[in-house]
Amino acid sequence: MQISNVISLTPNLQLPTQAKATVAEKITPPKAEQAMSKEARAKAFYTREEEPWKGEFYYNGKIGAEETKTPMTKEKFLRFEEMKSASQLRIQQSIYDRFRKELIELKPDLASKGFSYTLGDDAEIKVISYDNSLSEDEIKWLTKALNDMDSFKESVQSHARTMMTLVDHDTETFGGKYNLNLLNFQDTIDYGKIVAIRKNNLNEEWIKQIHQNAEKRETHIIDIKA
Repeated sequence: MQISNVISLTPNLQLPTQAKATVAEKITPPKAEQAMSKEARAKAFYTREEEPWKGEFYYNGKIGAEETKTPMTKEKFLRFEEMKSASQLRIQQSIYDRFRKELIELKPDLASKGFSYTLGDDAEIKVISYDNSLSEDEIKWLTKALNDMDSFKESVQSHARTMMTLVDHDTETFGGKYNLNLLNFQDTIDYGKIVAIRKNNLNEEWIKQIHQNAEKRETHIIDIKA
């Protein structure tokens, strides 16, 4: 299965609500987090399941007709995950575009500098400074502003998990060759380059980044067809 294929089966996806998120949004202090090692946090964030489609079902049927409850297959599971990925990225793109426009009005000098974002090994949004163009204070300000937009942060975290799932299980696209987790995510994915793409399918860019940047597994994952 190529991840960019058109999907005719439409799942009943519950998409996150786009709550208004602005640069000037009120900043609230984060809740105290129990001390965890980076490895433990990464495992809690995402752990590979052998066959995550097992025991799951999907509903299929024509509009107005009785829907049929059908056991989930690997193929359908991957299609739903890639559709979820595309939806999550469109949400990110919309919020990030609005953020950049507001930044031009609020801090034009900062907006003109080269920067992007990814997900750090602490599961917080991490600012990428191209060519070290940002000062330490600017990085801190941007990091706080991006993480304080709850709907944006949740979308980034959710999409990262979806991406890890697809890398683990879409062996046709990734060949079971790559290891993507919270520890190496920030060295693999540049979200700014993904949401800068102006076309319907944003999945192609992150797939390219996986092939170019992702950590290789010592042993390839065996494909499970069920």
